Amino acid sequence: MWRDGNDLWVLTTHALHRVSATDLAVKTTIKVPTYLHRFVPLRSGQFLALSQPERSRTPVLSVGEGTLRGTITMPTPDLSIELESGCLLLSFWAGEARAFDGELRPTRDRRELPLGLTPVRSSDQLYFLEAEREVARGVSPPRADVMWLYPTGHLAAFEIGGWRISRKAEVSSVDHLLGTDGDGRIVATDRESNTVSLLEAGTFVVHARWALAHPFKAVDLVGRAAVAYRSSEGRLFLVEWSTAVSRFEAPLTARTVAGRARDARVSAKALRRARTERGSWDPRNPARHPRSVGAVLVTERPLQGRFLPQDDEQVPRGGKRGEVAEERRRTEEDRLSDDDRAQA
Repeated sequence: MWRDGNDLWVLTTHALHRVSATDLAVKTTIKVPTYLHRFVPLRSGQFLALSQPERSRTPVLSVGEGTLRGTITMPTPDLSIELESGCLLLSFWAGEARAFDGELRPTRDRRELPLGLTPVRSSDQLYFLEAEREVARGVSPPRADVMWLYPTGHLAAFEIGGWRISRKAEVSSVDHLLGTDGDGRIVATDRESNTVSLLEAGTFVVHARWALAHPFKAVDLVGRAAVAYRSSEGRLFLVEWSTAVSRFEAPLTARTVAGRARDARVSAKALRRARTERGSWDPRNPARHPRSVGAVLVTERPLQGRFLPQDDEQVPRGGKRGEVAEERRRTEEDRLSDDDRAQA
């Protein structure tokens, strides 16, 4: 989603909608390619690129005119850096960067980039997951001509000024970077373990890891200390966190410590017994959770309203999406939980 004054531009699976920010009325609907797109703002938000993996050209929306103005010769842009007379588009997916002038015409400036996934920017640093290009794993029958990027298990920092990787480290249970929070920590998710993690940007040490209460379908950073995610049933949940002042002796939510209880707080004794699994803490292991970074209070709660499941999971073309198709056939009554029925 992108806000333009009193309007919101909302990108869905099959269309781009211009919506009033006051009453959420749909003003304009534009058909767009239906495969794995997302916004990349260009020229301070004057234009929005609809980035798609494995595409050699990228559609661009003119925000002021409210129309698609064509395509640019840029494969899968991830980020944009403003220049004096244009912008530099970076594609870690394609392993290159290309410069464009103020009218988005390509210039001769091209630079090489390492292959990577989900890059995020913080000041003059870019953080990304190193990746390798392989034959797509989710395609049946297997096709050697369908390639995809897969993470190698390393988190890297890229220095914009020096145009080089300044440091990297091996990380576990991280397959997607969302951005940085208000304290400058990297916010990441992992689909296999169904977790959200906070990592120190300077050391890549895991500061906190939270096991989500429900398997997530899509997740996004929505504030300085919060992420929102949509469950596979189409419900919305908000996860919020804050830094405690008294290190690991501070009370934590029971779910943060033990990953299963619902009590609001636990004692220091329970904290020492906590196991290192699915959102748990081990204060005796300073390599994973150094005492100097402090403890994190985490809460998770449902949000009002529901979104219909979107077919937006990144699966290579030719992959199977049977689960999504099945979810779309469910009725609203089927998606209501027991709590919802009781309240009704």
